Amino acid sequence: MSRIQGMVEFILLSLFFIQIFSSSKQTLLIKAFIFMFMGVAAFDLYLNGFNSLDNISLTTECILLMIYSLLAFFHLLQNPVHDKILSAPLFWFNTAILMYFSGNLFLFVFSNYLENHFAKVSPALCGIHSLLNIVFYLLISIGFWKTAAPKQI
Repeated sequence: MSRIQGMVEFILLSLFFIQIFSSSKQTLLIKAFIFMFMGVAAFDLYLNGFNSLDNISLTTECILLMIYSLLAFFHLLQNPVHDKILSAPLFWFNTAILMYFSGNLFLFVFSNYLENHFAKVSPALCGIHSLLNIVFYLLISIGFWKTAAPKQI
């Protein structure tokens, strides 16, 4: 993933979570995290340059999005909108984000090390990343399906 894609991804997902939370404390925290992430991404670019993986900013992105996701689950439990949580589209979107970024956290943390020392392992790691990507998009698709599903009486 390019550095620009990671930054745009983080900003868009942060804006998504800002729309979810009604508390000004949580939205202020997310806005502070956006600026913090931009600083980390700039530091990562300065430290590693364009030719290496941006593992510092990707790791930071994973951790912050996991925090957002856990806060969103707490918000879902405190403010139930649906009788069944599985019928809430936010549950599926949030689950996708939590699973994808928590699953890829360790891949991103150790990506440079594994690439330099264990080149034979890289195809297996790409397979794990691809599997997590498939699960992510499947859960996002279920979330969109739940937004269009007719309401049952």
